[in-house]
Amino acid sequence: MTFWEKFKLLSSNVLDFIMPFLKFLLTQSGKILAEVALEAVTECNNLDLSNEDKRNEAFNKIIESLSLKGITLAKSIINLAIEAAVVKLKDTGK
Repeated sequence: MTFWEKFKLLSSNVLDFIMPFLKFLLTQSGKILAEVALEAVTECNNLDLSNEDKRNEAFNKIIESLSLKGITLAKSIINLAIEAAVVKLKDTGK
């Protein structure tokens, strides 16, 4: 993301929309979720499944990993993390 793209984001209403998710990601649970989601999406990316099945598999892996760490989160937060991880994978070309 270029400087001007970041500046444009900061001065837009989009930032207000995504701010709750960004604030959550700055918490310890958010950092763990981001790491676990990226790992799960990366693992599921190469499976011979439909995109919907890959998403379901990643969701289940995330729930399991978070559960082992004693973390329970709303499905909506986990789904946002999956979508963010997919975008990150696409941006890095994996």
